[in-house]
Amino acid sequence: MTAAASTEATPKWILDDLYLAQDDPKISEDLDRTAESAKSFAAQYQGKLAALDGAGLGRAIKEYEELSEVLSAVMSYAQLLFAADAENAQVAAFYQDMNERATEISTDTLFFELELNRIEDATLAQQMTDPTAVKYAPWVDSVRIYKPYQLDDELEKLLHEKSVT
Repeated sequence: MTAAASTEATPKWILDDLYLAQDDPKISEDLDRTAESAKSFAAQYQGKLAALDGAGLGRAIKEYEELSEVLSAVMSYAQLLFAADAENAQVAAFYQDMNERATEISTDTLFFELELNRIEDATLAQQMTDPTAVKYAPWVDSVRIYKPYQLDDELEKLLHEKSVT
């Protein structure tokens, strides 16, 4: 079998549910909107999680989830394109660009999980009794598993920013 025939026979992912193409304007729109939302999110919640009531924590987690979902969609699209055609320089550059943008945006929200881990157990237990927050209990538990391994915020930020390279 020739290389051309092999390539033609290879199944292709249909990624239209995520984005139509690398130059789909929706990608830039999603990233720009999420970057702005991440900055607003940080301004609203950074340094304040322990003081929130349960409903407030639930709303904060929901906002964090929404930001994460957009970044996950962009990165899933970029990763799947790259996995299917890693030797294509244009696809590789797109993948790297998306990695850099996602890291830049998520740096603004990095505080959230770190701060969530610093909330006293009794305070968090009280917050998590609210119906708005309780549905996120499994996710909160999965975040807090890493509490013993959490580093200083600045070191965590540095490691996060360097994770792109």
